[in-house]
Amino acid sequence: MISISDILAIIDKLFALINRRSEDRQHLFQTLAMPVFEELLTVHADYIKMFEETLQDLRNSEKGIIQIADRLRQRRLEFEPVRVKLRALSRSLQEIKGGKPYKDFVWSVIVYFPRGELLKDPSGATRILDALEKWNEETNLLGPNGKEIKQPREELITIVETTISAHRLSWSLVCESYARLRTHVNT
Repeated sequence: MISISDILAIIDKLFALINRRSEDRQHLFQTLAMPVFEELLTVHADYIKMFEETLQDLRNSEKGIIQIADRLRQRRLEFEPVRVKLRALSRSLQEIKGGKPYKDFVWSVIVYFPRGELLKDPSGATRILDALEKWNEETNLLGPNGKEIKQPREELITIVETTISAHRLSWSLVCESYARLRTHVNT
């Protein structure tokens, strides 16, 4: 599993990419963009794994909603330093030197990560936690046989599946911008 320090290292490399002034494109690509992309590949796999585990837990009726929410909340807290650093990175984005392909790549990485802006665009984990907590508060009901009612759990499964799809789409945008950058560097 990827650690927060690994993700922070990716963000540090993005800051370095923004702050480079006059290095040749190939060196800039090999020393910064390529390592960021390779490390982000591991981050993406970890995100998908986290959401797939949540999905599996929701499908397992023996796992309680509170237990699922607590585990997801803990993972979200672990990523708080990443969100703070990404806000700073996004403010620095306007200063990047190296042309549009570099800006597009940096922006796609920023967009990939959760930003922690709950009112504007909550992260996938935040959306899922909100739904888990709402379900637990409003519809934590037992049927006549003493078993949990299934429909709210199915709604939560749909939210997690949508989140997984959104992360995969964001990852595809990172891959596309990386490919364009790689082409730009090699021309």
